[in-house]
Amino acid sequence: MKIEGTSLYYTSIQSSFSGIVAAETVQTQGIDFAEDLNPIQDISFKLSGGYSCDYLLNPGFTTVNGTLTIKLGTMTIDNLIIQ
Repeated sequence: MKIEGTSLYYTSIQSSFSGIVAAETVQTQGIDFAEDLNPIQDISFKLSGGYSCDYLLNPGFTTVNGTLTIKLGTMTIDNLIIQ
């Protein structure tokens, strides 16, 4: 995972939530993940999936095998499948 426009990289989608600020985008590679997502900040941001390894192209989707729970803030989801 990468926060768009920065050099911040994370090993899981959930761990990226601690480094994001309002209006940023978390970019995820177009692969399958197995994790539960629970954003922990009261902000609005975007979670965008389907990126290539270098995060320059967005040719597909990211699949998350788990749950998504949003208790605070808002999240816009793009090119992400949650099963």
